Amino acid sequence: MKSKAIIILLLLSYITVTSFAQQYKTEVTYVGNAGFLIKVGDKKILIDALFKGYPGSYELPADIQSKLLSAMPPFDDVDLIIVTHAHGDHVDVSMVTTYMKHNPQTVFVSTKQLVDHMNDSTGRSIGFNPTKGQPEKRIINGINIEAFLLPHGPDSRIINNGFLISVDGTTLLHTGDVDFDQFTFEEFRLHQFPEKEIDLSFIQHFYLTSDSVYRKFVTVGIGGKYIIPIHYHFTTPPFDSLIIKQNYPEAILFNDEMQSWHMPQEEILYSDINWAYLGQTPPDTIPIVFAPGIISTDSTIEHGSPAFSPDGNEVFWQSNKRHKDKETEIYGMYMKCVDGHWTEPETSPFGEMPVFSLDGQRLYFLPSKENRKERRGPYYVEKYNNSWSYLGCMDFISQFPEIKYTYSLSFAADGTMYFFGHAEGLETMNNFGIYRSELVNGNYSKPELLPQSINATDGVLNWTPTIAHDESYLLFSSNRHNSQQDIYICFKLADNSWSEAYPFGEEINTSRGERFPKLSPDGRYLFFTRWVEPGNEDIMWVSSKVIDNLRKRLIKK
Repeated sequence: MKSKAIIILLLLSYITVTSFAQQYKTEVTYVGNAGFLIKVGDKKILIDALFKGYPGSYELPADIQSKLLSAMPPFDDVDLIIVTHAHGDHVDVSMVTTYMKHNPQTVFVSTKQLVDHMNDSTGRSIGFNPTKGQPEKRIINGINIEAFLLPHGPDSRIINNGFLISVDGTTLLHTGDVDFDQFTFEEFRLHQFPEKEIDLSFIQHFYLTSDSVYRKFVTVGIGGKYIIPIHYHFTTPPFDSLIIKQNYPEAILFNDEMQSWHMPQEEILYSDINWAYLGQTPPDTIPIVFAPGIISTDSTIEHGSPAFSPDGNEVFWQSNKRHKDKETEIYGMYMKCVDGHWTEPETSPFGEMPVFSLDGQRLYFLPSKENRKERRGPYYVEKYNNSWSYLGCMDFISQFPEIKYTYSLSFAADGTMYFFGHAEGLETMNNFGIYRSELVNGNYSKPELLPQSINATDGVLNWTPTIAHDESYLLFSSNRHNSQQDIYICFKLADNSWSEAYPFGEEINTSRGERFPKLSPDGRYLFFTRWVEPGNEDIMWVSSKVIDNLRKRLIKK
């Protein structure tokens, strides 16, 4: 009976993990004509969906119009409204205005031509004005947007933008009413759409039924895992689903308005439910101690959050042990998952404050005290044949000696590095300053000291920064507002400036003191440390939903 119970438990564990891995993250709902509602995780985007249509031709069904106007489900809590161009089968300005009154968190994005015409007084309308050879990028509500000028037709007075949208690991391109005849293939190829690894390509249907020239534009010039035709109405020739399916078997077709499709996720099966994050029960929006007795121990100060490799198979962290009669002992610690089982914690052969590059091929750490005096570092090791080798040094400090040190490295998806170093005369505690340095042609540029909303002066401590992979927000710890130490967040605004710093609520920040925020590689969890008592600091973790929840609360204010 005991062996049978174990088998049942293993089966239940396998089913639980399998069903979790098969849950769908991206949902596409056809609204009408070229309009879609796209949901990725907890983000909602409406594209070319707020329109009425034309009497006697095609009109968006009245019940759908009513839900849109009232921001009723499933159109509630939309983060972003995008309109590719100002034609009546893609947008009705009065509908946009009404919707935005009912949803104060929504940002409207379109061509600068349309936004200027709307003369929106809310400040929530953003116009993109790319040129034919120069796209324009912004981050809005945590969503990466890149606009491309894709002309509607020869001498068209209406400007059409294509929008490339990336959010939570899903990338989609909506071309609007692009006219491929306005490009040579070589000109179009300069946009490098295939290199952007597009998941969903929204393309006018008649280009999917046409000759080899247009096929080259679609398959080689754009690409994408799944093709979704647009313009089910208002076009000649009429929509021909049979030919589209013959030409593009992977195309996703809709039969009726409000029909939905879920993009399959890559299926990841774990043979042991205890594999991920050391087998710890994942938290929700209330922080809990991470790995008590394993990583978070009563006798040590966990000086920094754990650094997990992107594949989840390795973790490094730093533990300090204070003594009354001798210098604090500093330990770099390490665990590895082998065949679904984690090894016991052991001393790491590398230095302090470890951090992975986003691809997991490098592990950065602080140099030894001797090398710090030589102003060298940070150091790193590289992955080779599944083991660490080749000790390297960025020599970042020798290039920019005024910063003196680089602590708490954090990397954005494009390699941009955030850290805290020395800022002479900044009037912060210890003259700490949080910096940003862009990766240009393989080399890091001169560090840019971030603004006072982040680097608060008057003796305030600002340190331990962590940047979101898409640079949409920055987390750091600070003792501003007379706090012991709390965790703050600044959001990247539409003009690429930073918002003021907002503290998290009492569920994160307590009177004990919190610091060292760090995102998990998959973006699902926020790690940070919390003092328990002198000589004991533990690592906490919480669902990263707390970030979106805070953003939404701030927007509603």
